[in-house]
Amino acid sequence: MKDKQSDIDANDLFVELKFLQNFMPKENIGPVEILNFLKRHDCFPNASIAYRVLLTIPVPVSSAYRIFLN
Repeated sequence: MKDKQSDIDANDLFVELKFLQNFMPKENIGPVEILNFLKRHDCFPNASIAYRVLLTIPVPVSSAYRIFLN
């Protein structure tokens, strides 16, 4: 890829996620809240990219999926 901003270095991502565990609020929050936290603090670029990718992947909801199959 030519655009270095969209590349994710696996080692850097691992280190960022380990540091992120210490910086995150201790209450139970979801991936959207984590992404918002990352955007506000703007210091975990690889984690931010990974969460944006994660949140764009469609995940079927099982109840809706069962209705669709019937």
